[in-house]
Amino acid sequence: MGLAELTGIIRNRGNALAGTIQSLAEASLREGDRWTFRQAFDLASGGTETVLLDNDLSADALRVVAIRISTENAITGSVAANADGVGSGSALPVQNDRIDADVAALPAGVSVESGGSYSGGEASLPLDTTGGTGTGNNRTALNQLPTANVRVEPGGSLLWTITEDSGNASKVVFEVTVARE
Repeated sequence: MGLAELTGIIRNRGNALAGTIQSLAEASLREGDRWTFRQAFDLASGGTETVLLDNDLSADALRVVAIRISTENAITGSVAANADGVGSGSALPVQNDRIDADVAALPAGVSVESGGSYSGGEASLPLDTTGGTGTGNNRTALNQLPTANVRVEPGGSLLWTITEDSGNASKVVFEVTVARE
C-alpha cells in the first residue's frame, strides 16, 4: 500500500464508505446513475413485441444490472446485440432508482423503446419458457431472466424480441435496470 492510499484511508476515517468496496449496482445507485425501465405489453395469440436498449453516450458504457420478463403464458424470442432502428419506437417509462428531486432525469443518449422498426443484430441468444401451471398462488412463476451483467459500450445496443407462444393472449411485463459506468 502506497502513501497516497494510506492518506486516503486516514482522511476518510469516520466515513461510512471508507474501506468498503461497492458493486457497480450499489455505487451507481448512490450516485444517481442507475435507471429502471418497465412496460406491460398485451400480446395477442402469436403476437410479437420488440424492445431496444441503445447506448449513444459519447464516453460511458452502460451495464445491464437486472432484467426481468414476467408472463402468465409461454413465450419465445431472442436477445441480439447491435441492432439498428433507434428512435423508431415509443420510449418505455423510466425512473431513476435514486429517489430524490428528479427521478425522471435520464442522460441524453440512453434510450429504451419498444414497437419500432429494427434491423440487424448479431450473436442472437434464445428466450424460451414452457408456460405456467396451476392457478392462483399455486401457479408456476415465469420470471424468465435472472439478474444479468452485460456491458453495452457507447454505440452498442441490445434488442429483445418476445413472441407469445401459448396460443392465448397474454400480458408480458418487461423490466430492465441499467447503470452508467
